[in-house]
Amino acid sequence: MRLGLIGFGEAGYAMAKSLDGAIPITAFDAAAADHARGPLICARAAETGVILAEDIRDLADQADVIFSLVVSDAAVPVAEAIAPALSQAHFYCDLNSAGPATKQQGAAAAASSGCRFVDVAVMAAVPPFGHKVPLLAAGPGAADLEAKLKPFGFEIEAIGGEIGAASAVKMFRSVLMKGMGSLILECAQAASQFGATERVFASAGESMGMDVMLFANHIAPRQVQHAARRVHEMEEVAATLKECGVDPIMSGACAHQLEMFVKRNLPEKMPEDATLEDALRVLKEE
Repeated sequence: MRLGLIGFGEAGYAMAKSLDGAIPITAFDAAAADHARGPLICARAAETGVILAEDIRDLADQADVIFSLVVSDAAVPVAEAIAPALSQAHFYCDLNSAGPATKQQGAAAAASSGCRFVDVAVMAAVPPFGHKVPLLAAGPGAADLEAKLKPFGFEIEAIGGEIGAASAVKMFRSVLMKGMGSLILECAQAASQFGATERVFASAGESMGMDVMLFANHIAPRQVQHAARRVHEMEEVAATLKECGVDPIMSGACAHQLEMFVKRNLPEKMPEDATLEDALRVLKEE
């Protein structure tokens, strides 16, 4: 197996580092030629033994399984760009945080190549897990992809269904998880002014049958730390809900909150092992 990565950001780097040379990896990242990000990408490629392709079509020549790891807005254009270089021998796997409609558009763009297009949903942040991050796969090639990746330690599950079925699980899970992260921060920001946070969470925990403070310490800091990535995901979630005939009132508000975090550069101010208290401190800063 030869793995190709379109986009060599945090996710691609974490996967390559975790695989530790177990399989040949080639990556293409347009930012490799950028003066700001280029040196870091090249250094990470050298560290992990990843070959940097000259262009996206060169990548297709060097890999039979290709992971698309770009922002959701670029998912379809990237599929269109690489399609002429793909063949029936390729698995083209869209791992982007995009909704079912975007995945289906990508599949349509690549259809003429005859490749096996697989809708893959990444169900957790990649860096802690590397290539063992939980993945869900859907589409006609999903079962074959699972069989191909499992021997190398990938935690992938083919769930059946058409293209879009895996991304739907991720999108609608985010309605809950990112939405709760936003609510917890909003609640704690106000409650902390009265010294009421612990009692509010304890009371809520009694009703919900769970340790809300433990959950808050886990989810709230990450809502701020990963705001730049999550705002794009929640915008895609809101678009997906609209396509389903659901007014994305809460998800739209969540996206707006995340956008405010990014505009205030709050993710950069968060310590790595942050708690709810750290998040509240950063949110108070002007």
